[in-house]
Amino acid sequence: MCFLFVTKTCLYSYKHTMKKLLLLLFVAITYYSAVGQNITVEGAVTDASDKSQLAYVNIYQKGTTHGTYSDLKGNFTIDLPSAGGILVFSYMGYEKYEVKITKSTRLEVKMKPLAMSLEETVVLPGENPADVIMRKVNDNRKKHDPENLETFSYKSYNKFVVNINRDIDSAFFNENDTLESFEDTLVNKMNLFLMESITEKLYKKPGKYKETVEASRISGLQNGQYALLATEIQSFSFYKNYVKILGKEYLSPIAEGNTRKYLFILQDTVEEAGETAYVIYYQPRKNKNFDGLSGLLYIHTQNFAVLKATAKMEESGGFSTQVVQNYKKMGEDVYFPSLFTSEFIFAGVSIGLEDTTKKKSYKLTPLGKAKTTLYAINLAPTLKNSQFDNVELDFAPDALNKDAEFWDKNRQEKLDAKDSLTYVIVDSVGKELNLDRRLEFLRIAQTGKLPLGFVNVHLADIITFNNFEGVRLGARVSTNDRLSRRFSVGGFYAYGFKDVHSKFGGNGTLYFNKTKSSYFDVLYSNDVMETGMQPVGQYNVPKFESMRYLYISVMDRVERSKATFGTRLLRYITAEVGVERVNKLATSTYRYGDGLQQYYRFSNAVVSLRWAPGEKLVRSFGELRARDTKWPVVYATFTKGFNNVMDGQFDFFRTDLIAEYDFRVRHAGHSYMRLMAGNTEGNVPYTELHFGKSGFNNKNLSIVTSWAFETMRFNEFFGDRYAALFFRHNFGSLLFKTKKFSPDVIFVTNMYISGFDNNGAHKNFGLKPADKGFFESGIQIDNILRIKFTGYGVGAFYRYGPYSFDKPAKNLAIKLSVSTPLNF
Repeated sequence: MCFLFVTKTCLYSYKHTMKKLLLLLFVAITYYSAVGQNITVEGAVTDASDKSQLAYVNIYQKGTTHGTYSDLKGNFTIDLPSAGGILVFSYMGYEKYEVKITKSTRLEVKMKPLAMSLEETVVLPGENPADVIMRKVNDNRKKHDPENLETFSYKSYNKFVVNINRDIDSAFFNENDTLESFEDTLVNKMNLFLMESITEKLYKKPGKYKETVEASRISGLQNGQYALLATEIQSFSFYKNYVKILGKEYLSPIAEGNTRKYLFILQDTVEEAGETAYVIYYQPRKNKNFDGLSGLLYIHTQNFAVLKATAKMEESGGFSTQVVQNYKKMGEDVYFPSLFTSEFIFAGVSIGLEDTTKKKSYKLTPLGKAKTTLYAINLAPTLKNSQFDNVELDFAPDALNKDAEFWDKNRQEKLDAKDSLTYVIVDSVGKELNLDRRLEFLRIAQTGKLPLGFVNVHLADIITFNNFEGVRLGARVSTNDRLSRRFSVGGFYAYGFKDVHSKFGGNGTLYFNKTKSSYFDVLYSNDVMETGMQPVGQYNVPKFESMRYLYISVMDRVERSKATFGTRLLRYITAEVGVERVNKLATSTYRYGDGLQQYYRFSNAVVSLRWAPGEKLVRSFGELRARDTKWPVVYATFTKGFNNVMDGQFDFFRTDLIAEYDFRVRHAGHSYMRLMAGNTEGNVPYTELHFGKSGFNNKNLSIVTSWAFETMRFNEFFGDRYAALFFRHNFGSLLFKTKKFSPDVIFVTNMYISGFDNNGAHKNFGLKPADKGFFESGIQIDNILRIKFTGYGVGAFYRYGPYSFDKPAKNLAIKLSVSTPLNF
């Protein structure tokens, strides 16, 4: 048999690699056989009276904290030491069940319900008693929300493993009672993947967090910084309006107005360790389209605190997740999260085993299990504001070098033989395949760069197209951290086959700190730039906004020499200060002044600011990356031009502004807003003015260009001052959703106004301001068709108001929409 890892198709064949490790494998198996094999207990838990399957039953070895939970079908698997022990089954509303284990076995556990009466509660005629309870949960939500404590701190032990899903692939195991030793080890005696981390988290009201990864270890990798992902599998609690699981937000079952969205059913009243709780099942109501969950809530009968919450969600393609949160009583009416568990069935990923003797192959489904145990919980630590900054998630410098003593002290469950063998074998495979280098390659490639040794090749610059240059072929390279983290140098060359011109340039950057947030950069470029589009410092053009570059037909030739110093000025403000010498050549028929100038020289001082109030940062791989912010992000660039300084010809002052804001409208989707404005004071040619940002194209296939005017023609409107507002509201699948078809419906409205004080110096070009206001609206339907991670749809936009055309058809633009998770 040959063991294969495949994602849709086979990616790696381990057999050839593992031949080099057979000796190591033999030694490892012999060693772990000598120290004793684990006892594996598997089985199912059912109700003794009605034979129904019991989900989330607490299963643990008596006298220890080692345990697990049954899944939604009541199935479970747990490993015990070779000496065995007593296995305890505990479930709210049922008698405890204990059984002595001495060898590997399968159990059919039948638990007996406890006879209990329902606590009295005031229920109006015809009212759902579960709704009454859930309203009281809402009334007490602020009191029980852990984030309403003044301060708290804790440590967490996070463990994530990947194995084969024995429930889904039971046919394989039934047919293959005995496997060859190599495959038997891979399937039965080790995990496919193992990741551990130790974190410390501090909290100070209101909303100040500081989480530090103190230790990290990943099987097969030496760089454990990828473990940052494990700390964000699920939200800290269910008390907020939205619960985030694997980066996606779901409406919490205890959110405000929950009874209008969720169906609640009171199942039982149970008692556990002296605490009495209502057991309430919940699921989205019929004909309610929203991202919701289903599961069980255990609600305290006296103070209506959450004692336990379970949730399950299923996405298209077969991917499913189930999570459990346990809350521990820490004081009077204080119930703090203590244990998080998660299970993931991965869609579109399979593990292939090929039996060459039977001429039969199997595709097995991987199952991921995550467990986070909170310990060293302190509900009233003395914390100072100086302990918090906007780096919310950090990585300790020595996190990858913690010794065995540190791990033994902080692990909340000991590694078993299966875990230890995983590290031995997968670490060896990782070194053999150089997985760290491969992952680093993929990490850089996600930024659009191809790392080749100490040089990155920028893929987006190899071939592009626009209506001015035609096909543009080129190459842009820059050095990466393998050469030095203290500096980088780069350069580019390109050639346009329509304008028949070469473009070239280079830059060098010196970094003053490890996070590269303070730097000095010098550059020279001889390139082209769209007429009347002023760059805003520190603003990166989103991918699908740049699609409008395909349609640009008027550009200026620009030669620029610039020196810039950048740094983080304050907690939420970054700044760049620079000086530049710019020469521009107008390629159109436009001329300026009495001398009909076509060539213009500028000497400028430039200041750029980025203000992101409340923005949270993540420090990983030695760099700071933005996480999120609940407030608008503002970009501002101020340019002062000097006459008779370094041969400059024009004295002017220009301001360019962009403000972005996205926010959730509860039960109605997401809204995205962008405000753009600019003003130029002084007499300058049209290259320094402001043109309306058009995205219209009627010559060939047109693509939706977010944050541009879909029906405005190129170079149609301009001004020495302007303001533009773009608004998009994405209802997601709230308006229409089935199991196999759930398009996103987006409403769009854009507005633009500009003014112009004509001094008579502009010649041979029709310049028209939109001083009466330009308006357009439309509807965009995304994800009508999905192919892997890309969705395709259609958008229809209509132009109206003072600048609409007489013929309605000219006001209409029909476009193809292309969407990815990073569209906005």
